[in-house]
Amino acid sequence: MRDMLAKVDVPVIFLDAVLCSETICKSEIDGVWLYKDANHFSRDGSVRLAARLGLGRLIETSAR
Repeated sequence: MRDMLAKVDVPVIFLDAVLCSETICKSEIDGVWLYKDANHFSRDGSVRLAARLGLGRLIETSAR
């Protein structure tokens, strides 16, 4: 993904900065489960992750 971004002009918000360390990725934040299944965030997990990322601000600054 990062190699592709070097070739295109598309803003991307990476979740790994909040979810992952060098050795493990979180499945919960502050006792809230992030996922509803193996591939999809739960509603409460999405809300918690968006708050932790400051997602509204990131989207505003990335929008064109």
